Formats: sequence, structure tokens, C-alpha cells
Amino acid sequence: MISLKTIVLNGDYGFLDKIETTIKSIIYHNQKVKIYVINPDIPHEWFTNLNQYLSQIGSQIVDKKIDQAYLNDVNSSFKGIKNIAFARILITELIKEDKVLYLDCDIVVNDNLDELFNIDLENKWVCGVRDYQVPAEFNSGVLLINNKKWKKSNIVARLLEKAKDTNLRNGDQTVINEVFKDKIEELDLSYNYQIGFEKAAFWGNLQKTTQFLDKVKKPKIIHFITEDKPFNLVSTVSLRNKWWHYKRQDWP
Repeated sequence: MISLKTIVLNGDYGFLDKIETTIKSIIYHNQKVKIYVINPDIPHEWFTNLNQYLSQIGSQIVDKKIDQAYLNDVNSSFKGIKNIAFARILITELIKEDKVLYLDCDIVVNDNLDELFNIDLENKWVCGVRDYQVPAEFNSGVLLINNKKWKKSNIVARLLEKAKDTNLRNGDQTVINEVFKDKIEELDLSYNYQIGFEKAAFWGNLQKTTQFLDKVKKPKIIHFITEDKPFNLVSTVSLRNKWWHYKRQDWP
């Protein structure tokens, strides 16, 4: 039996069209995937209906409910960032598979991910891509997780405790970077192509932040990291046409 590639998303009903677009982009390039959606309120019928389509390409979607009150004490740091964003730190309690790819839902997948899933995680905790704006950190929007290793440790308790810190500079990203300090393995920049800040970086003459953009010729995962999202009523973000391309796709 061929094992399915495990991908985890999280969000609530208000973000459903963005979750759908991320899923469409995944299956546009990848088959035999198992997609968990950690959520507090998405109707189970949506999952049942979607599985009728995904089963045709050997894939499936799993409704993984969470009581959002469990995350009441976390510090999201930014207005507009919901606490459900912290559900990624609970993956090891919710997901059984040994290797998990976590993706934010302001992301579209733009290529086949087999090479990423073939990375040997045996002695690694987690893999990520440098934050284009803060290169000393890793961006938490794309994480390849050694879930087997996480399960053998008490890592969730440490993550949750850190998430309550009222001085978190950057929400869940600070939590991931501090708990896994010096334990995050670096992925190729193309696996988390972070865009949205490039105009401000250009006018601010911030070459250090734009250097990463210039190095990536074919982004495999596109991440719209600022408030200038492609799905906003008014948006000037680069590659917004990519998001809409996947948004318009029909289910298989």
C-alpha cells in the first residue's frame, strides 16, 4: 500500500475559501495526499462532499476538530491573527502520521512536492525556510515536521507554555523559533517564497530583504505574508494572478 503524503492546514469557517484555494493548488500538482484541516467550526458535510472528488485521485481530506478554547491563553501578537493559527503547535497531539507538512492558508502550492517529502527526517526535528524579512528566524508558514520525534518528547507542553508569553514578538513564529532554537534544518528558499513586502523593501532600500526574492527563479510554494493578500478587494501584491488561477480551478 502506497502511503499518502500528509499535509496539515488550519483555519476556521470564515477562511474556508482560502483553505479551498490552498487545497486546489496542492492537488493541481500532487496526487495521493492526505490533507488534515484543523478547525473549530467547518461543517463536516463540506469534508464529506470534498472527499467524493479527492478519492478520484487517490487522496482524502480529514476533518480534525479542535475546541478553540484550548488556545484561549495564547498570544497572537497581531490584530487580525486568530488564535486558531496556533493549532500547528498541537499537530503532534492531533495527527498520527510520522512525517507532516504544515502549510498556512495564505499559501498556494506551485509545484510537485515529492522531493520535499523525500527528505530524510530521521535525526531532524523540523525543517523550514528563512524568514525573508528577518533572516535570523525561520518563517512558520511552511514546516516539514518530524512528528514521530515530536511525539517522543514533551514538546507540546513547551510550545503551549511559550505561546502564553505576553511578550511574543511574532506570535506562533516566535514560539517555533525559540522552542526549536538551533534545531531547525534549512529548506530551499523556493519552498516558502514570501511575497508582499517587496514594495516597501524597495522604497526603503532594504537589499537584505529582497536578496531572497532574487534567488528564487521558480517558487514551489508561494506565501502571501503581509496584509496585502491577493484575495483582498484592492491588492497590488506580486503573483496575485497565481492565487486566482488556483481559486478558479474546478475540483477533479
